[in-house]
Amino acid sequence: MTVLGYPRSWSCHCLPVLILLLGIGHGPWVEGVTHYKPGDPVILYVNKVGPYHNPQETYHYYQLPVCCPEKIRHKSLSLGEVLDGDRMAESLYEIRFRENVEKRILCHMQLSSAQVSC
Repeated sequence: MTVLGYPRSWSCHCLPVLILLLGIGHGPWVEGVTHYKPGDPVILYVNKVGPYHNPQETYHYYQLPVCCPEKIRHKSLSLGEVLDGDRMAESLYEIRFRENVEKRILCHMQLSSAQVSC
């Protein structure tokens, strides 16, 4: 039997090679890939939060009583992230690539008893 004019055995052996070659297109030029140099700032994003056993019940991270920036800057999301219900925003953490740091305080908060009992 022939496939596209070639013997069936040829097409069966070449199909994995073709798939491999198509996969090589994912390199450093692909959108979303970031290259860092030592000292470059790395943005850390926060996402939705919710109980493990009820994935439909989710909250935006900054709805919780946590340290919050004055202006929340949201990340533009891919279609897959939107369909997954992600709601990413920049965090307050300041991280630099390949730089070790000691413990730092992010902020000081005084919670009321009502905030703690939620």
